[in-house]
Amino acid sequence: PSFLPSFPPPFLLPPSSPPSFPPFCPPFLLSSLPSSLDPSFLRSSLAQDISHLLTSLFKNLYTLDVIGEDIGRNLIKSRGGENVRHEKFVDELQQLRDEYIQKLADTDMVERHIIQARARALAEEDRILNNIKAQGFGTAYLPPVRSTFRWCVDGELLRKSSLICPGDYIRDPLPFSRAPKGNVSLPECYKMTFSSRQHSVGADNVQVTEMASKEKLPAIPSEVSLSTLTKCSTPDVKPPKTYHFPKNKMWVNHLNTTQRVQERRLLARLENQHSFLKNPRFFPPNTVDGGKSLILPVKKTGAAFFFSFPFPSRNFDDAPVFLPKPSVAFFTDYVIGPVYEIVLELQNVTSTSRPLRVLPPSTPYFSLGLGKFPGKGGLVAPGMICQYTVRFAPDSLGDFDDFILVETQAARTLVIPLQARRSPPILTLALSLDCGYCLVGGIKMTRFICKNVGLSTGRFCIMPKSSWPPPSFRAVAKVGFVEQAPFGILPAVFELVPGQELLLEVLFLPTSLETVEKSFIIVCDNCQIKEVIISGTGQLAALELLYVSGEASHPEPGELTDLTAQHFIRFGSQNIQTTTSKHLVVRNLTHVALPFHWQIVKPNLLPLMLGEIWRSKDIKYYPDSETAFYVTPGKGSLQPHADHEFILSFSPEQLKNYHSVIQIVLEEVPVPIGLENENICELPYAMDDIIALEIEVKGSVEPFQILLEPYAIIIPGENYIGVNVKKDFKMWNNSKSAIRYTWEKISDCHIVEVEPYTGVIDPNEKGEFELNFTGGVPGVTSQELLCKIERSPVPVVLHIEAAFKGPTLSIDVSALQLGLVRLGKKAVGFVSIQNTSQLPAKWKMRESPACLKERKEKVSPFIIRPPRGRIPPLGQLRVTVLFEAKCCRSLRTVLELQVENGEPSYLPVYGEVQRPYVYLMSSQLVLSDMYFGIPTEATVTLFNGTLLPTKFLWGKLLGTHSSLCLVDVCPRNGLLGPNEEKQVYLRFTAFTMDELTDLALLCHIEGVKKSLVLGISGKPKGLDVTFSIPQDQEPSSPQDLCLDFGSSVPLRFFPTSLEAESSLYTVLFLDSIETLLSKEKGAAFFPHVSQGTLDAFQKLTVDITACSNMWGDYHDQLICKVGGGGLAHVGVSRARQRTSEEPRRDGRKGVQLGVFPGHIRIDWETYSPEENEDKLLDFLVVYGTPFPLRDAAGVEMDSKEEPTSDSSFVASSSHGEDSFSPMAEGSPNIISVILQPHEGVRSDHPYTITPRQLVIPAAGSSSVHVSFTPMLLPGSVSKMVCKSYALGFMSLDNKIAREIPGKVKRPQNFDAELFRLDLQGLVRPAAHKVVARVRAGGLGRDQPCPLWPDFQVLPERVITHRLKVNNFTDLAHCFGLLVAPPFSVTGINPEYNRRILDREVEDEEEEPARDQFVLNPQQNMLVGQVSFTLSLELLTYQKLPSDQMLPGVTILQDEDGARKMEFSQELVLEYANKTTQVVPLLAIVSIPSLQLSTSWVDFGTCFVNETYTREVTLLNLSSCRSHWITLTDKQERHKAIFQVYPTSGVLEARKVNSPPTSTSLYIHFTASCEYEAVVTVDGILGEACILHMRGQGSYDEKY
Repeated sequence: PSFLPSFPPPFLLPPSSPPSFPPFCPPFLLSSLPSSLDPSFLRSSLAQDISHLLTSLFKNLYTLDVIGEDIGRNLIKSRGGENVRHEKFVDELQQLRDEYIQKLADTDMVERHIIQARARALAEEDRILNNIKAQGFGTAYLPPVRSTFRWCVDGELLRKSSLICPGDYIRDPLPFSRAPKGNVSLPECYKMTFSSRQHSVGADNVQVTEMASKEKLPAIPSEVSLSTLTKCSTPDVKPPKTYHFPKNKMWVNHLNTTQRVQERRLLARLENQHSFLKNPRFFPPNTVDGGKSLILPVKKTGAAFFFSFPFPSRNFDDAPVFLPKPSVAFFTDYVIGPVYEIVLELQNVTSTSRPLRVLPPSTPYFSLGLGKFPGKGGLVAPGMICQYTVRFAPDSLGDFDDFILVETQAARTLVIPLQARRSPPILTLALSLDCGYCLVGGIKMTRFICKNVGLSTGRFCIMPKSSWPPPSFRAVAKVGFVEQAPFGILPAVFELVPGQELLLEVLFLPTSLETVEKSFIIVCDNCQIKEVIISGTGQLAALELLYVSGEASHPEPGELTDLTAQHFIRFGSQNIQTTTSKHLVVRNLTHVALPFHWQIVKPNLLPLMLGEIWRSKDIKYYPDSETAFYVTPGKGSLQPHADHEFILSFSPEQLKNYHSVIQIVLEEVPVPIGLENENICELPYAMDDIIALEIEVKGSVEPFQILLEPYAIIIPGENYIGVNVKKDFKMWNNSKSAIRYTWEKISDCHIVEVEPYTGVIDPNEKGEFELNFTGGVPGVTSQELLCKIERSPVPVVLHIEAAFKGPTLSIDVSALQLGLVRLGKKAVGFVSIQNTSQLPAKWKMRESPACLKERKEKVSPFIIRPPRGRIPPLGQLRVTVLFEAKCCRSLRTVLELQVENGEPSYLPVYGEVQRPYVYLMSSQLVLSDMYFGIPTEATVTLFNGTLLPTKFLWGKLLGTHSSLCLVDVCPRNGLLGPNEEKQVYLRFTAFTMDELTDLALLCHIEGVKKSLVLGISGKPKGLDVTFSIPQDQEPSSPQDLCLDFGSSVPLRFFPTSLEAESSLYTVLFLDSIETLLSKEKGAAFFPHVSQGTLDAFQKLTVDITACSNMWGDYHDQLICKVGGGGLAHVGVSRARQRTSEEPRRDGRKGVQLGVFPGHIRIDWETYSPEENEDKLLDFLVVYGTPFPLRDAAGVEMDSKEEPTSDSSFVASSSHGEDSFSPMAEGSPNIISVILQPHEGVRSDHPYTITPRQLVIPAAGSSSVHVSFTPMLLPGSVSKMVCKSYALGFMSLDNKIAREIPGKVKRPQNFDAELFRLDLQGLVRPAAHKVVARVRAGGLGRDQPCPLWPDFQVLPERVITHRLKVNNFTDLAHCFGLLVAPPFSVTGINPEYNRRILDREVEDEEEEPARDQFVLNPQQNMLVGQVSFTLSLELLTYQKLPSDQMLPGVTILQDEDGARKMEFSQELVLEYANKTTQVVPLLAIVSIPSLQLSTSWVDFGTCFVNETYTREVTLLNLSSCRSHWITLTDKQERHKAIFQVYPTSGVLEARKVNSPPTSTSLYIHFTASCEYEAVVTVDGILGEACILHMRGQGSYDEKY
């Protein structure tokens, strides 16, 4: 068409009757043919080898190794692990193996069946051949008989196995089974051929000829081909000649019998000489001599006799000569411009070469090319074909028909149809479009969904029916609306591709009150049309008041009413601020939704005389701002032709009568106009608000009437304060309406309240109340309690009078006696307070302020505990009174007890305060018999001169010789009772020989500043001492005393006194080795008691300890000096095995060694424990120095100059011995053999110590670092303990430090004690705690499918959650995030945790580095967005079968029919050590699920041309909104027998715990005859359901 020249060809509209599509060869474009094609390319190896193509397409699937039978069997046997993916892979592998084994079994079964069938066929053929031989033909070499294989094999079994069966290539009809005959037919090999019969001469020729004339031609067997037709001659082209003898038999008398036979032979011979064989192609095919047909079967009639020839019988007029391929030349999918062609083949199906002539098509759209014949001369041999090229050049997209005539020797001309059909587009647009109702003068736009459900693109033009056919499409094609008053359609021209849809907008502008129908034509660019009828109805706005609740209201006689009000409503008398309501029902009389609002105006009151009429100028509308009436809802929309309920409420605020008019105003009602201009776009359009209904309302108001019973309450007697007193009273409501009351509460001094304090009392009803009065202070009180009435300006007052009293307390004693109190001490007294009332009493006790004022003191010396409190009714409390004596005096005072809301009480207090006085009976002690170091005993007497108990304490000894004396007093301290005399025992020891004259011993008395002094004097005497050592080391002579410490045992020696007096002793060493530790030389000897006193006849043990901070063997001399005697020399020796160690661990997992007096080198070796019972000892062989000195790179260093000797280490002896120098070291050992217990093997994994060689400086410290490199944990292990140990071998590089002759010698390396460091580490898998943070509005477990909000389909929707990753370990973790679609991870926060792993790129195809994140210890990071992307492609998975469902996708269905899609994936946290942590991800999407209330609608038998309607409910079972459309099959759509309304719509989502949302489908059936149809309700997201419809028409009037 000329109106859409630039668009591609569209799809066709559905035709009125669908065309039949015969089989055809696909056409091709002339432009698509290659210009040249090298035949050698097709035969080349490059064209045959497609491995490179398979590799590029399937990649690893084509090149990977095949899983063999052994590998597959091993994988299946070893299943059962925790890897879900591996288990799924093994399941699929087992299924494939089972399927492979089953196919092998089926193949073996088919092969076995074929072998058995061949054996049975061979046996049957042998049987038939043996029967023929048994009939007497055994001397000839017989050819094989016909194969019976087709009867022995199962053809269906071969077809199921995709094999060729005999039925596919043997086309002869199956023989009918008949009863066996008596005579036996000759085998085919013994029968004479037609040629042999023609050459044979004999008497039987005539008989044979006559018999042949009665037989039919034999059928050509399926084994006969074109090459076998030349083996035998065909019969005569003329029918066999028969002899008709005349009825007159007189001629037999002319010749005798012999002569007559001879003459007949001569005539037959003469005739045979002239009857030669002619070419069959010169005879028409409908004759006997015209040749045999290769496609028509030949039927045999009659029985065959020996040497008889069957001749065929056929219908010559129906025998085709040429068979066209294809029988119909069919073109599809064409466009304007290109030329299409198809090859037409004509095959000769006769057994004779035939000529032909082809007449070209008659239309210019089809053309015929030159023919291609298999040979020269224009003849086509039997079975051969000739080819003609048919070309098709369309000038439009319509349907084209033509034919080709093929003239042959047949009686009928062969007609080959030429057809061009293009698959039409199919629109889902109903034949009748109803725009519904619209107000006259208004505009209504209705949208209809038009979707192309065909298979091709279509372009369409809409025009009025009166404009069809148009003179030119350009004249009717418009850009805007297609107008035909009162309708307009937009767009006028549009294009739809298959599956595309658009909204067809129809404007309806009614101008009258009637139903209007207009016809429009939709023209497709394939020249097909479709008529659409658009209808609409115009209406005027109108309302009607149907119902008013309550009694009917009428104006009273003479009462003024509004002039224009249509209805009158009166409310009864009401109280102020009360609300009463009436229900109004208003009907919308139109089928159009009308927006409205209510307004309240003052009434138009005008007194009219009888017969007087008001005028329009008397009507004034003023808003009534003081009205008490209101209507709910106040605004909204009136649904089409529906009843709407409103509530008219009367709520007065003042005491007056109310009178108003309520009006319902319709908003933006169009003004009716006339159709003066047919152009609807130029019609004037005016909108205005109109008053559709007026109601006059009146109401009156009266005050509340309330009465109290009684009006005042007087409580008799005297009540305790705090006790609740209850009284009952009533309140009557004599008002018109219910009242809501609220009693106030009094709580200043007294508590007065009413129960219930608030509530509602109905009209003419009473309320019963209870008064609760709780006294707060003693005395008589009068109260006024108010009750507020809601909406009443005046409250109700209740008068109340009552009297109250408080609690009473008493003290159990009349006075408090404190007695005698020491100065500075405290006295305690107890008082019991009794509550004699039934109320709890709050009290407070203190000293009387008057007494304090009298003593002129500001602070009271009394402390009362508790000073205040609360005593329960009839309760008792004990109070502690504490008095502090600060001065000596006689105490007379009063304690005051105050009671809250009660009378006070007073308590007198008495007491005496004094200080202590103690002295010695004798202040001087003289000791006459006293020895040096020997204790001397004496007695001292103390006397207490007061009644106060007093403590005493003996102090230190003072004087010139106090440091040389020892005093022991028993008891050293104690307590003196009142006026008590006490003796004290004194033990005195002197350690000097000087006379004692100025010694003084102090005695401290509690509470007395000055101490007592006891003087001591006397003269001490002298003593004698001997020495000894332990018995196990006792020498042979006293001069050879020697103390051997060994390696760890401390020794002792025993000085013994041989005299009756004490002696002083001193212990010291010859070479002062006890000071070597301070001089950093490694060892020291010191006695526990270096000096002291040896008593008379006393054996004293002195312990001597050897201390060293460095290993080695030490020797020295011990000198002991006792009193004034000579010196005792004792030898001392000590062997130290290992130096001291001070290991510590810091935050760097390092080990620090303690302080040593010399430079020590330690060589470290790490070992892994090994539990091997067969290995007990380690045999070590060392060549040279076991641990040579190495540099920083670990290379052995040459011997350097030995350090000079440390002169400070060698000390001069007291006997003047010469100092010694280090001895020259002997030759070192070349090979050393060492045996040690086996505990482990050397290993640098998982622990490593650096540096391996460590030098600890003298008086210093050094650190070594232990590094721990854990191994990867197996999959099933959650934690693992790694144990190891390190051995430190100590060496001394200084020769002097190694040995000092006679004093010190130190072993090293393996000879020294090893330094062992145990190592232990715990390995756990890297794991984070992941906490989900759900964003508001996110997709939870059940969310509806959100792909088309606001009627617009979205390609995808992204739902995000947030995850928080916590690292609660002490290590920083580096990890990456992996997730598979449709899940994704974006927006990691904070960004400083992100890092890119650096690695060298060796290949361009290497995968790019993924983002890695570092999470420090005890920190967290926020994964920005874990997103789930829901797309239309994902929703297509719901249609996949369960065995083809993608991994991670599951279709769920609830009991109520709702369907959901569950997407499950895993968020993998891949750590730097290749371990992973899995976080499951789950998204459940609710998908629409539609269901019909019934699947069949049977209208039964209906009267013809009458329309019947059935209602079917469409349900939405899911929680997702569904946009649906109804589709009817093609035939029923055009016949308009069944119609569905509405054709589309939206079903809202089903709410939780609510029934499914539904809508009604109306099925219209217009009876004509018996019909069935199918309606498909299809959703935009793939949901669908099918409705079958059935009905039958009848002219019987009973229907």
